[in-house]
This record gives sequence, C-alpha cells and structure tokens, in this order.
Amino acid sequence: MLLPWLIIIPIIGGVLCWQCERINNILPNIIAVIILLIELLLFILVYQQCQNITHVCCDHTSWLLTYNISWIPTAGISFFLAIDNLTIIMLSLTILLGLISVLCISRDDSNTGLFHCNILIIIGSTVGIFLSVNMFLFLCFWEIVNIPIYFLTTNFGYNRSINNHSCLQAATKFFIYSQISSLCILSVIVILASIYHDSYGVWSFNYQDMISLNINRNYEYLLMLMLFLAFAIKVPIVPLHKWYIDIQTYAPANGVMDLNGFLLKVAIYGIIRFCIPFFPVSSNQFISIISIIGLFNIIYGAIMSFNQTDIKKIISYVSISHMGLLLIAIYNVYSIAYHGIIIFILSHSISTAGLIIIAGYLHKYLNTRDINTIGGLWSSMGIIPALLIILVVTIFGLPGTGNFIGEFIILLTNFNKNPILTIITTISLLLLVIPSLKVIQLICYGKYKLSNKFIYNVTKKDQLVLLILVLLVLLLGLYPQLILNT
Repeated sequence: MLLPWLIIIPIIGGVLCWQCERINNILPNIIAVIILLIELLLFILVYQQCQNITHVCCDHTSWLLTYNISWIPTAGISFFLAIDNLTIIMLSLTILLGLISVLCISRDDSNTGLFHCNILIIIGSTVGIFLSVNMFLFLCFWEIVNIPIYFLTTNFGYNRSINNHSCLQAATKFFIYSQISSLCILSVIVILASIYHDSYGVWSFNYQDMISLNINRNYEYLLMLMLFLAFAIKVPIVPLHKWYIDIQTYAPANGVMDLNGFLLKVAIYGIIRFCIPFFPVSSNQFISIISIIGLFNIIYGAIMSFNQTDIKKIISYVSISHMGLLLIAIYNVYSIAYHGIIIFILSHSISTAGLIIIAGYLHKYLNTRDINTIGGLWSSMGIIPALLIILVVTIFGLPGTGNFIGEFIILLTNFNKNPILTIITTISLLLLVIPSLKVIQLICYGKYKLSNKFIYNVTKKDQLVLLILVLLVLLLGLYPQLILNT
C-alpha cells in the first residue's frame, strides 16, 4: 500500500499549498517542505521493504515491490505500480531535487500557493511515471506532468511582466511537442494491446505482457521508431530541441530545475525501460543511426553553447550535448554501460540543478543572467562563486566528480564495441570545456561591472542548499560504488 502514497501525497500537498495561500503567504512553502519530508520518509520505508522482499512478477521482469488494483478491467487497464533498483535510483533523484527546489523558493514572492502546487504536482506525476508498469497508467502520468509545467511558465516565467508573450509562446511550444510525444506513445501501446488481444483474446496494457509479444519484424521496426520518437522529443534530440531551449529560458528557475533535473531523465528512462525491451531486434538494427544522432547532439550542443550569453541557455545546450552521449551509451550491448549511464544521470541532474539555482540567484540579486554583464563576483556573493566553479567543472567531467565516472564507464565500454566512434565522441566532449571556462572567467573574475547596490551575500540557507548539491556530486565521483552496488 505504500507505493500509491508516493504519488498521492505530493498531489494532495499541492492542493493544500494552493488553498493555504489565502491564510498566509509563507504557509505554502512550509507545507511543501513538510510534504516532501514526509515523501522522503515514506520512500525510505519503501526502500527498507525492498531490501527484504523480492517478488518475481513474471518470467521477464523482477519487481521488489508491487501494487496492483483493477481500474478498467474490460480494457485490461489497472493501477499497476512496481519498483525495482532502477526505479529506486530515479525516485531518490526526483524526491531530492523536488525538496531542493522547494527549499530554494523565496517565501515572500506572490502567488506562492499556486507555484508550490505546480511544483508538487510535477513531483507526484514524475513519481507516477517511474512507478507505472501499466502502459495506459504511464501515459496518464506522462500527460499530467505537462500541465503544471505549462502554468509555471505562463504565470511565473522569466521577465513575465516585461515580455509575457515570450513566456506564453515557450509554454505553447512545449505543450505542442509534448502532445506529439504522447500521441506516439498512445499509438504504440494501443497497437501492442491489439496484438496481445489478437493472440490471447483479452486486452492488456501491462508491461510484462507487452514485453513478451512476438511482433512481425517490419511492424516492430515501425513501432520502435514511433516510441523512440516519443521519448526523443523529450530527450531532446536535434532538431526537436527548440521547445527545450525556450522553456529553459523563460520558465522560473525552480521549475526549470525540476524540468532539467529529472523530467529530461524520464525520456532516457523510457528508452531504457520500454523502447529497447519492447523491440530488441529492431533496436539492435538502429544502433548505427542512433550513434550518428547522439554524436550530432554532442557536437551541436557544444558549438551552440559557445556564443550564448544567457547562462541558462548555456546550461541548456550543454545538457543537449550530454544527452547525445547518453543516447550512444543506451544502445551499448554491455550491461556495465548502464552503470555509467545511471551515475551520469544522477551527477548531471544534480550539478545542472545547482547551476540553474545559481542562475536564479544572479537574476534575483543582480537582475541579469548575461555573463558579459556580470563580473568580479568572487568576493561579492559569499561561497557561491566557489560552488559555481565546482559545478561548472563537473559539467566537463573533471576527475573526482560524478560526471567523470559516468563518462569514463560509458566511453570505456563503448570503446570495445566501436573504437572510432568512441574516439570521435571523446574529442567532441572536450568542446564543452570552452563554454564552461568562459562562464567561470566572466562571472567569477575580472572587473565588477554592476552597481555596488547589487552586491548581495546570498542567505545561509541558499548557500547550504548548494553546498549539499556539490557534496553529492563529489560523493558520486569519489565513491561511485554506492550506486554501482545498487
């Protein structure tokens, strides 16, 4: 019974935050923190149960804990939730970044109730995505999570009071791309359910039933492409990335942190969990194409980040570049590559979340995100510039950080399979050093270019939040066995 509460608690908490704003403007933030602490405790209880229970669900999948209740039995739709070690890692990332996101929200902002409501619904829906093993239920949560992101961007977007039209455009573009992604998933799962019905005479949308289907090879390749497209839109791959740049630019810092921190990883999770297991033969035939797509993503993201001046746009293009590396790694035949993928996902999500938080602070305290305008902050914002440097060097994989361990494992295992591609990929990743050093040089050093009235020491709470993220990145780099054992 614990699994559904992981989804229900954040959603109920979101509604409470929304209504409690009428009582006090500070109350929604307090409630949101309490709700996510309860969510964290509940997750720890689930994790403890998983250490003691091993429930084999079928021949193809092994779940540590399950919850299954009939929803629409005639259509084979059930509220089927399950958890395994991969899900545990993704849930821990979701809850951690959700709590960090709420802690970073300023309590004196207006409409905090609605803001916290959207954040908590994003968290609850994302947890639902990771737990769902009924594909119809997965699609429902995949759709639900788009709604709060839309409202976060339109109602709380960057410079909304100056340029609300751009916020609305970014949110609309995101929603259209999301609907295309959902339509592809819907088409694939309906076809798979129809094939199952033709074979066994009953309808089923359950994961373990779909994974066992024997599909005509021609149909399988087409279905694989459709499902890959659904997840590729959210990865995102070039040229389907424009929505991501816009939503990163105009969404509020906390909303972007959630988006970049774990929503993009949902797409990577979807390819690992669904696309390859459902269509193993056609996925194997797709390796060459995906390698080209991934390599193009790496080079394109790195080059496009060179001339950006908005720090959030730089983060966006660097993320696109890193997603290209993950795409190449996912289709690797060696299972150890997946250890590298998971460590890289965790480290990249945490370090990127920290950079987005700092970008939010720069806008809040300096009223700009233009790295050409900012300068000489080394002695002006407490320990924030030092933490910024650590997070930035994490991005290009400095030894001692989680990104380095993830990249090393991925490139090492890929070298056995395709050494030429691995060498080109490694050289391409070196391009990320240029924008990273540019950010450090322009923001931390040089002459202070802004008026002295903008000099502001970030609060102790804000510094502590960033320090925790930096320590987590270093922990992943210095002791990756913590994740590798899981």
